[in-house]
Amino acid sequence: MFRHARSIGLEFGYVGCDSLYGDTAPFINALEDDGEHFMADVKKAKHVWLSEPLIDSPDSGSAGRGRPRTHPRLHDDNDAISTTVEALV
Repeated sequence: MFRHARSIGLEFGYVGCDSLYGDTAPFINALEDDGEHFMADVKKAKHVWLSEPLIDSPDSGSAGRGRPRTHPRLHDDNDAISTTVEALV
């Protein structure tokens, strides 16, 4: 949506969205990847990281045992803390 707006020449300083979009990781990731400034509402139960977590990629997995991983997961040595948005305000 914002990419289409940019492609037809619309100029804007930031993107604002409600929690329907704010809670949608692919949309928020696309904004960040494109370097857009944005402000997004999120639901109060949304979990957020207080620091960057250590993530294992799917291919760093089971060493041939069982099904291969298809999703990233937290690294065993992860010490990042997550909390809800509600707990922060």
